This record gives sequence, structure tokens and C-alpha cells, in this order.
Amino acid sequence: TASNRFTMGDWIQYEVSITPILTGEITPTLIRLEFIDLADSIATVQTMIQLSDGKDITDVGPINVETGSNTGFIIPAHMNVTEHIYIRGYGNLSIAAETTSVYTGVDRLTVSARYTNATHSLHIIWDKQTGIMLEQDITFNQSTTLMKILDTNIWQTQSGTM
Repeated sequence: TASNRFTMGDWIQYEVSITPILTGEITPTLIRLEFIDLADSIATVQTMIQLSDGKDITDVGPINVETGSNTGFIIPAHMNVTEHIYIRGYGNLSIAAETTSVYTGVDRLTVSARYTNATHSLHIIWDKQTGIMLEQDITFNQSTTLMKILDTNIWQTQSGTM
């Protein structure tokens, strides 16, 4: 259940970079997800998006943490290579790799998936234990969006000392 993986007040913060940025274009620079309620497998998550013009957009919605968020921010915990996860807009992606990488200053066991066609590519890396997205790289028509975890309170990090 959600209560086994997450607790109310858990949060994840991502840095967002988009290249190239067109002159005058307003883009997201930071995304923060906060778990504001948990009931069985459904987490109510507040998403705050900080924009390059200094404004914030906030939304609240449910995520089924057992089946995944369909957006790739959260997948089921402990997924293994060859298992599939549905990502809206890309279909069922196969977990293709498992490795240990450093995120927020600590070693985390990760799983990842890739998608490529003529105009799109997607690469997502998740924390295996919690299922939260650590990094996402999307390229569409020569524009690349990179989201990478900056900090979280879900595990002990070293972000403040890096």
C-alpha cells in the first residue's frame, strides 16, 4: 500500500531544463511533488511547477502508487528488467536495465526504460525501491527536456553537502 512506501508530507523536487529555449518562451524550471494524503494505493499529490517567469502553477490529483502514475513520475516499486510499465503517450515500456547510480548524493539502485521513434525519444530512470522518477530525458523535434531529482525527504540525502 501507499502507506508502506510514502508518508504524508513526503516530497520530491526536480530541476527542469529545456533546450533550446526560444526567446521569450516561458518554461518550467522546477517541479515539486508533495504527498498530501494517502489512502490504500491512492496518493493525493500536490504538484507545483515553477516557471521561468517566476510564476507557479499548482495542481492536486490522485496517483495510484501500486500501478503507476501513467506520467512516469511514479511506477510500482521493485520492478525488474523485462517487466512493463505504461507511460501515457508512449505505451507499455519495458524495464531494460538495472544499475546503481548516485542521486541526491547517495547510491540508489535504479531501473530504466527507453522509447525511440522517428520524432521522439524518451529515457526514464526510477529508484527501484520507491518507484519514484529520478531522471527523465525527452527529445521531440530537436527540443530536449531534462528533469532530474534535486532533493527529496523520502530517503537520507546528501544534497545539502554537495
